[in-house]
Amino acid sequence: MCIRDRYMGKVIKRSRKNQRKMCEVYRSSKLGVTLTECLRELETNNKISKDLSQRIMKKFDVTIYKFLKQHKGPKGNIKAHLSSYNNCDNTWKLRLRGVNLNVDNEKKPIHSMMIYAVKSELLDIDKKVTK
Repeated sequence: MCIRDRYMGKVIKRSRKNQRKMCEVYRSSKLGVTLTECLRELETNNKISKDLSQRIMKKFDVTIYKFLKQHKGPKGNIKAHLSSYNNCDNTWKLRLRGVNLNVDNEKKPIHSMMIYAVKSELLDIDKKVTK
């Protein structure tokens, strides 16, 4: 299946591999890393199977995406120095240094930050049926 990129005007091929990779963006968050570590520990202690662990992670991917889509928080501004950037499989990875985060007129200085940006049209999670 192909879709047209509305910003660049080019056609992007949508493969299952690209969709899966973009859905797994949230696994690198603190919550995702902690869940992964807990599941690995349960696997090594033979408390759960590897198949169950993979199903839990897939469910996590879909659930976190839907939650963040429904519960939009306050808007804010980010002012920072762009350290590096990368675009791989339609996923942008931005590394920021000297970040000043302004949320609800409250400024929060942060040493560094990474932002992962993925077009929601490419995810198609809402149309997936998960078990």
